[in-house]
This record gives sequence, C-alpha cells and structure tokens, in this order.
Amino acid sequence: MVKYGIASPDTEHMENSEFRLKGLVEKPSVEEAPSNLAISARYIFGPEIFDAIRKTPMKNGEYQITDSIRLLMDHHEVWGLRLGSEEKRFDVGGFESYFKAFMAFALEDEEVGESFRDYVTELLCR
Repeated sequence: MVKYGIASPDTEHMENSEFRLKGLVEKPSVEEAPSNLAISARYIFGPEIFDAIRKTPMKNGEYQITDSIRLLMDHHEVWGLRLGSEEKRFDVGGFESYFKAFMAFALEDEEVGESFRDYVTELLCR
C-alpha cells in the first residue's frame, strides 16, 4: 500500500507543473495508483470548500479533506501543482517528522533563524 494519497491528473490539461485533477485516491496499492504524484496536503481553496465539507460524511470521527475535494470536483475545476525536483517536501504526519520540518524551517527563517540557531545550540550544549 502507498503511504500517501495519489493524484490522478487529467493528462489533456497539463501545463508544465500545473495539472487539472481527474481524481484523488487515498493510499492506494502500488498497482492501483493512477500516477506517481503524491498529495502533499498543501491546499488553497475558495469558499466553496466549506459547502463540500458540510456534505462530507465523517470517517472514524474525522472529515477527510480528500473526500471533500472529490465532492468539490463534481462542480468545480481543481488543479494540482507538481513540486520541482529542487523543491523539498516535508512529511509532517507524525510528531518526529513534524519537529524536523519545523526545525528546518525555523533555522532557515530570515528574521529569527540566527537567534533560533543560537538557542538550539545552547540547548544541545547543556
């Protein structure tokens, strides 16, 4: 089984790194995956998403945003953006990976990166 949701692109509507979505498959098997485009869970929505969420049935006490996006796709175009090979994707699905991503971004921040680096160095040297 694939660890991530996979995008199914509409190959007739691909413009460089942008593509219209035909569908989304939540954690398919490798054989069932419609592409190699993992969903990285970074979204920009218009207000229409709220109607789709209201219509989305809960699973295990949670709303699955991919289910809401599928409902949205019934009435609106939904587009994806492929990350470039030089861009890094961070998996933040668990505490450890979230902490690592937070640290990486905090250390690179132009405003607070240097003071944060000093703080972390101080903590590590105790």
